[in-house]
Amino acid sequence: MSYEYLDQQDLNKENLMQEETFIEDAALFLEEREGYEFDYSNEKQVKEDIYDAYMEHFRVQNVNEVTATKDLFHAQSTDDAGKARMAKLMNTFDTMDGELGWTAAGDYLEGVFTAPSTYAGIFSFGAAKAGALAAQQGIKFGIREVLKKGVTESLKKQGLRATAGNVAKETAKAGVGKRLVAKTTSAYRGFKAGGWKTAAAASGIDGTVSGYTVFQQERTRKELNLVDGISLKNIALATTFSALGSGTIGAITGTKRTLSSNMAEQIRQVAIGKESKIIESVHKNITTKTMTTRKTAADFKKIKRKLALIDTVPEKLAEGKTLKTPEGGLAGDLDFKSGKFIPTLEEKFHDNIASAAAQILAKADPIIKTVKTKKGGTALAEERITSRLARGLTTGSKGKPTISDIEILKILDEHGLSMNQLSSLLVEEYSAAGRLLGKAGKLAKAEKEKLLKELTEVDQKLINLSDIMTPAKKALEDSEKAVGSRVRSVMSKWFGLPALNKARIGFMTIQTATTARNTTNGYMRNYVYALDNLGAGLYNVTKASGQGLIGLANKDMAKEASRSVAKGLAQMRTGGQSAYMKDLWLGTKSWETEALELLFRDKRFANSDASKVLFREMGDVGEELSTEGGIVKVARMANVLNTMSDNLFKRAIFSREIDKAMKATDIARLQKGGLKRSDAISFSDNERLINKMMGKGLNPVEASYYSKGLRNFFEDSYLMPSTAKKTIGKFSQINNKVIAEAMEKALEFSYQTGKFASKEGGFNKLADDFISIASKNIPLSSVVPFPRYLVNQLIFQYEHAPIIGLINFGGILNKRGGKKGVRGVDVGLEPFGIRLALDDEAFGKQLGGLATIAAFYGIRSKFGDENTGPYEFNIGGSTYNVEAALGPFMGAAWIADWLYRNAGPKKRGSVLGMEVPQLHDNSKVAIGIKGKPRDAINAFLGGSAKGGSGLWIVDSTVDSLINSKDLGGPSDMTLDEVMFKFAGNFFNSALVPAGMLKDIAGTVLDPNYRVVQDNTSVDMIEYMLKQAARSLPDKYEPEEGDIPVYRPSRDKPLHNVNPFLKMITGFNETETKTAVEKELGRLRFDYREYAPRKIKGDGPFSNLAKGEMGYSMDKYILPYILSEDYNILATDKQKRYELRSLINEYRTLSRIKILQPLINDTPVDRNRKLRSIFISLPSEKREIVTERYKDKYGESLYTHKNNNKTKGDYLEGIKFYIEMYGDTDQEFLPITKKVKKSIQ
Repeated sequence: MSYEYLDQQDLNKENLMQEETFIEDAALFLEEREGYEFDYSNEKQVKEDIYDAYMEHFRVQNVNEVTATKDLFHAQSTDDAGKARMAKLMNTFDTMDGELGWTAAGDYLEGVFTAPSTYAGIFSFGAAKAGALAAQQGIKFGIREVLKKGVTESLKKQGLRATAGNVAKETAKAGVGKRLVAKTTSAYRGFKAGGWKTAAAASGIDGTVSGYTVFQQERTRKELNLVDGISLKNIALATTFSALGSGTIGAITGTKRTLSSNMAEQIRQVAIGKESKIIESVHKNITTKTMTTRKTAADFKKIKRKLALIDTVPEKLAEGKTLKTPEGGLAGDLDFKSGKFIPTLEEKFHDNIASAAAQILAKADPIIKTVKTKKGGTALAEERITSRLARGLTTGSKGKPTISDIEILKILDEHGLSMNQLSSLLVEEYSAAGRLLGKAGKLAKAEKEKLLKELTEVDQKLINLSDIMTPAKKALEDSEKAVGSRVRSVMSKWFGLPALNKARIGFMTIQTATTARNTTNGYMRNYVYALDNLGAGLYNVTKASGQGLIGLANKDMAKEASRSVAKGLAQMRTGGQSAYMKDLWLGTKSWETEALELLFRDKRFANSDASKVLFREMGDVGEELSTEGGIVKVARMANVLNTMSDNLFKRAIFSREIDKAMKATDIARLQKGGLKRSDAISFSDNERLINKMMGKGLNPVEASYYSKGLRNFFEDSYLMPSTAKKTIGKFSQINNKVIAEAMEKALEFSYQTGKFASKEGGFNKLADDFISIASKNIPLSSVVPFPRYLVNQLIFQYEHAPIIGLINFGGILNKRGGKKGVRGVDVGLEPFGIRLALDDEAFGKQLGGLATIAAFYGIRSKFGDENTGPYEFNIGGSTYNVEAALGPFMGAAWIADWLYRNAGPKKRGSVLGMEVPQLHDNSKVAIGIKGKPRDAINAFLGGSAKGGSGLWIVDSTVDSLINSKDLGGPSDMTLDEVMFKFAGNFFNSALVPAGMLKDIAGTVLDPNYRVVQDNTSVDMIEYMLKQAARSLPDKYEPEEGDIPVYRPSRDKPLHNVNPFLKMITGFNETETKTAVEKELGRLRFDYREYAPRKIKGDGPFSNLAKGEMGYSMDKYILPYILSEDYNILATDKQKRYELRSLINEYRTLSRIKILQPLINDTPVDRNRKLRSIFISLPSEKREIVTERYKDKYGESLYTHKNNNKTKGDYLEGIKFYIEMYGDTDQEFLPITKKVKKSIQ
């Protein structure tokens, strides 16, 4: 009896393993569907392996939407025998009683954790999948019985009671009586305040995913004729139970998260109170003295007047940056006793800013000049505030700086201010200057350049304290424009070219695939960041050991050793935090990170403007767009998923960097000792440790353990009843340098660092100019839409490159801050712009780079073989191309691929004259075959194709230059083709989001919909429109005349293999390679080496030529690869030469078959062929022919009108050519005897 006829009670492992037909069916299905290769040498073991693999596959299918979708695609594409086989296997699994145990649990967990919907929980805080597992397993093990017994309502109630019971048990653990009431009340408030949102999101996501999974299973059953139709009841049940389960868990996790947010809000309220107290205290004890002191009183009054002119101050004050409280308005409150007005808190805040500015300026005396007035007289003109500041920071009054950033920081600390708060004054200065320059017109050009130079100098000197240049420069330009009445209208915001172009760039990144790729890249970058910090920490701790030995006789060196070990231990701690992904677990974040972000974004504190830079939307272009509305605002809103993903990582890195700086400072402090007893007690209640802290201090390990970071800062300053009311621990006084450096690291992490002008070196000047020009120039932005990303990913790859990353060439490794930011030591190559970076950061990134290459080599070795390329991986019987998701990691993957190809058992490659050691035993890897320069260029610059958007024109240019010899000319495209394709791609980039609709249609509609249709055309306008609209969904039913895209490597059209997987993971699944494609991959054939040359001016013909080549590959090339003649060739190099020679013959033949005029051709087709033949002739000879034609007939060959209503006398031109030059240059005539014989 065949296994499909067994009773349910007999369907178990023991019986199925005895059924030969089951073993045969399961093995064939698994080999076809997942590419399994079973070892049949041990009969008993192989049967067990096949059974286990069978069970694992269908268990995963139950909980993994991707596996369910791929099974449907397999059922749709396999032959009748395959469908019958799969139907029996699937029905058997459905009928079996569920096997429980560790193996089954492991299989289901594998399915869950490889399902993209698990990670969709990143936006519902991990709740979605938790409910899904229980719900889907309930469907698997119980719904069938429920439907039979008709107790659906009973099951629903039981499920709800069970959930409520579990919640009650968990709550009971926390306490009884009043505590339970308090907990319940708190939870209710948390749920009401925001927990319900997470519950709704979890229910929506997982209900949809579960319904979709069952829908695909139902479609598969229908495809296999197991059922007559799709059961909407099963889909509804799956959706309902998943939504209920995950919604309940989502409510719990969301409530907890809301309560955590409440803690952050509590911290903010205490922080506001502290800010108010410090403003009052500074005004009373410091500012009042500045108002009356002879040296500062005049400056104070002048600055106070500027700050009072609120309407002239830009966003910083106009948006409500200053503290606003109910105590009063700008006029102040009247004191009836004295009859004087009492200044409000806001006015006191302005006074404090004026006081700090006056004290800073007192260090640089003003220059007073005599100037002519409009009436012909003279007057004394005092130097501008910003000019005094710039002069004091650079040359001062005696040729030396009189103001330092350290002095400024000290004055600001005394006044309870940050540089960001002071900078509002500087911004107003430049705004006023802009208005004056606007009135002066062209005569003010030199003065404007002087102002910008002055602004850059100030910015470079104070770069560690604040970003002054960006807001000040914007104020200068906006004010100048305002005078000329160039006000942006509503129309320009919606239809102006700059706005449309910026929106176009924004729309390029809103696909879910882009978000998935960027998120994947972020997690990869997180581990490199962890290694960077661990390496830097190891460097500093090792360095401190040497300094400590010297420090036995040198106190300064001993102090330096203490600082080094403190920094190193803090860095290693940050590396550890990154390794376990602190603040990156499915969208959750620690309460201290949430509090940090809350205060950082709050306009009532010092850094809200900086937070806009850090957490800006549409990362790469966001800085340009942050204040714009219209169509750009729509693009920003559409980028919500990307913004969430982007800020997830920037928030985590920003928090870690501030925590690291605090830890390093505290470790150094505890090593030094000398704390007061009251301070020492706050660290520990151990008397011995307290005495050590009060005395000589702790050793590094003890100091690291007891040091305080960001969490401790918030606890001590805002949550401890004994300290929360005091003014210590003011958030806005966290060291400005710490905040600036933390921001820089967070932006660097997400490839968004800017302000290269503040870094020394030719590279940075070039980078700054490139970003500026590409951002504002529409044609260039269409080629390089993400210039900031391109530059940052190039720097990332450079500084992590082994050895190379130590060479500071052109200042590529420099930091912001002018000459202070120059890194490295002079090794005699300074005139060439080269220094050697030997610091902790360089060492850490070398370690990170080497580890990344090692990791990619491990992946290449485990999931690749001799046939795969650097970005292709074989997983579960399928091949995936992850190039678009790797981005800046493409270089590491390329190096790993080079190692794999040069580290096998055959002859190996070498690096710096040293032979690469053997790293694997795969003797099938081809050797002696050089790589293409294009591959290396693509690896290290291809990552500029952010989010998979691609840089087609750059890629085409590189290909043309590098492959011109191989392709027989500098370009296979006519100028009009290039221009119209460029235009089509430009417009298509705005329609990229529609690609998601196309992917959805490819998933749910007929499999024929996944066949890619050719979108080329002979008519250039039509060609441009097709290129522009290629992201839009195609027609459901192909029409007569529709032609698919053919492939030159196989006799089958191009298919979109798994659009659903690409849409939700960003990975592209490819079709299983044919024997020919495997050999082409093994011998490293480039696509351009086996595809026929493009037929100039005729995309449809070029596509047909590829189809002919694909036919030849299967019909003629495959037998040759399998032949003895080919396999007895001694070396891979020989094989490649012979194979390429034969392929080239068929490449030529493929073009000939398409271009050869035939008797039954229509006049239009014949004319097209003749035109393509003519314009493919050598250009110089072709020009001579056209001149001769014009001399003889008096008209252009191209515009001649034929009797059959076609245009162009190409046949006559070809005859002229043959008469003048013979036929030796014509590609379409010579066919070798070898090819002629093969097609007879």
